[in-house]
Amino acid sequence: MQLLPGESKIATLANITLTTRRVQYEKSEWGSKKVTTIPLDHLTSCDIEAHSKPRWVVLGALAVVLALYTQWSVLWGLSILFVLAWLVTFQRSMVLRSASEKIEYAGSFGQWTAFQEFLQKVHVAKGNQESVAAGRHEEMLAALRASAVQPTAPSPREEIIKDVELRTAVPDPTSSVSREAPTIPAHTAFWITSSSTLHVSTSSSSAAPAMERGKSVPEETTSGVKPSLEFPASEKDTSADVASGSVFPNVSARASLTEIQIESPPLPNSEPPNLLANTVLTPGQSTAAYPPLTKSRKSRTRIVVFALGALAIAGLLGAVISVFRSHPADLFTPENRALVAAELQKWSESFRTGDTAAHVNCYAPVIETYFKMHQLPREQLFRDKQKAFASISVVIIYELSNIQLSPEPNNRIAATFQKEWDYSVNSGKGFLGSEIEKLTFENFSGEWKIVREEEIRIIRATRPQRDPVRLDERTATRAGAFRYAKYQSGYLAEELCSESSVSTSDHYCYPYGWRPWLKELERKVAGTEADTLDGDTGTQAPGNLVIWWNSEPRIVFSGCHPHDCPNAGAYFIVAARTRQMDIVWHNEKGVSYLGPNAALLRSYDGFTLLEQIERGDIDLK
Repeated sequence: MQLLPGESKIATLANITLTTRRVQYEKSEWGSKKVTTIPLDHLTSCDIEAHSKPRWVVLGALAVVLALYTQWSVLWGLSILFVLAWLVTFQRSMVLRSASEKIEYAGSFGQWTAFQEFLQKVHVAKGNQESVAAGRHEEMLAALRASAVQPTAPSPREEIIKDVELRTAVPDPTSSVSREAPTIPAHTAFWITSSSTLHVSTSSSSAAPAMERGKSVPEETTSGVKPSLEFPASEKDTSADVASGSVFPNVSARASLTEIQIESPPLPNSEPPNLLANTVLTPGQSTAAYPPLTKSRKSRTRIVVFALGALAIAGLLGAVISVFRSHPADLFTPENRALVAAELQKWSESFRTGDTAAHVNCYAPVIETYFKMHQLPREQLFRDKQKAFASISVVIIYELSNIQLSPEPNNRIAATFQKEWDYSVNSGKGFLGSEIEKLTFENFSGEWKIVREEEIRIIRATRPQRDPVRLDERTATRAGAFRYAKYQSGYLAEELCSESSVSTSDHYCYPYGWRPWLKELERKVAGTEADTLDGDTGTQAPGNLVIWWNSEPRIVFSGCHPHDCPNAGAYFIVAARTRQMDIVWHNEKGVSYLGPNAALLRSYDGFTLLEQIERGDIDLK
């Protein structure tokens, strides 16, 4: 910035420069540059404005309330984003205005004090400039007083003085005669106000002429001509001309100097002028027609309105939430409790049988809490369960007891129970234990799904070492549709039979020593023929034969009728992981196939293949 002669720099704020004569702002953007200059005597107002968008704060408050109500973690993240959006949209700006130009500068959060200090310097600089002008006015007044002379006789100059008196007098409101409106001495007022608004708006702070702010007198006379005491441009001259009497050549010395009022502008830091101080009121006229100048409270009103609105919305939501929380048993009906119990049974049975799809289908699309994990998608849970189920060779025990259903907030139902488990993995290790567990169910389109699975307390947990029997389907011998292999020490003897019935030398497992779930499975498959089947299989053989017709290994047990083995007996084919049993039963009536794979075994002539393997007609490799 290049200074003018006699001009000095006072202060600088970013790209805004204040001198003793003007304010200049240089703004550079992509491909453009603009320089705005406002002289101090043309400066009319200075504002400090704060803009924000409170809608983001309201949305953030709503997100927090909903997060407390629904316990959704994603709502906490949204509330943080809403608050950040409010902080980003929060702006502070300084605006300097004249009648034709405007300088607007947007600052950062910490520049509010800098704005105030800069505007104070502008205020002082403008006041100093007006003080200089006031001194010149005082010199002119002194010159007029020195040159004033009393007139000796009436002259044409009295007519000019009278005309001035008529033009400056306040009209009588009761008079029907139209007179010109009085001219009130104009005071140059300049003060600074700062405002903070919650919405994008323009706060009012001005240094406009007091005549325009007050508007305490009519602007026009009945003839439509605006009153004025200003002299023509040709009569505006220096104080020397005034002293010599050349300005008023026809004015008599009888004119009193007190009738011509020359007002000096106020000094800096002075109060705004009283526009009615020098106004002469006629009898019966009051100052009620001239309202006092007051500062706008629009910004403060908006803050109060937004605060009250936010409190009202929060109170309404709180009332709704309290109503819902006070009635958590709306869906805790006998019908829903029965549905939850059925879903719980499906969940445990699918784990015992290794049905990954059915087990994972018991969960919600997104599980809020799965032990130590949160917001777990069901697809990821399926992959984890599928890998875990593939490593399990047999589930010996997976039982739920002491099941208690209770209502939960958000119309949910919780199931708390004691879980007992015992299973073996392919490496030969076991895993057994007991714990208190809690499952929380929520209704999704009429179906109750698990949204939370939590471990309340572990009672015990051990990992015993069991006899590892390595099964390798690729090395098995093929016999028709089957592949088979014999294990002299048996397979899953400890898992399928109780410990007291397992041979200590060979670890064989006989049907008479089966665990309860195997005995129940046999009677379930045989149905009404269960007792007859037991009579034909009194003499039993250990399960040391393993066959495959798909990827799952199956242990084969056999038994025959006492004293009539060749003519009556049965083969029990047990799929330990999926808990399936197929029975091939033969007696004098013929061969019967029972179980889920009866049709497959019949088509392969499973009885003949098993007989050949049992007699050793097929060479074992």
